[in-house]
Amino acid sequence: MRGSINEYKRIFINGAIRVWLFSGDFDDQVPFTDTEKNILQLNRVKAGEWSSWNVKEQHAGFYQAYDQNLTVITVKAAGHMVP
Repeated sequence: MRGSINEYKRIFINGAIRVWLFSGDFDDQVPFTDTEKNILQLNRVKAGEWSSWNVKEQHAGFYQAYDQNLTVITVKAAGHMVP
C-alpha cells in the first residue's frame, strides 16, 4: 500500500485496520511512555488495564488495548528494534 502519511494517519485514526505498536522496555530512543503520550493526543480510550503476556511460563512484557483496534505492546529486555 502506497500513499501519503496523511492517508495512513486517516486509516489509523478511523480504526480501519488493527494496529499493534511494539516498544522494547529498554528502548532509549522511543520509550513506551512517549508512545502512550502520543496515543492520548489521538484521544484513544483505554479498553481495560495494562496486562502481562508470557511466552510459555516466562514473562515477556505488557500490553494495553485501546478503542478502534489499537494495542500497545512492550517487550521485556528489548531495545529499539523489537520486530
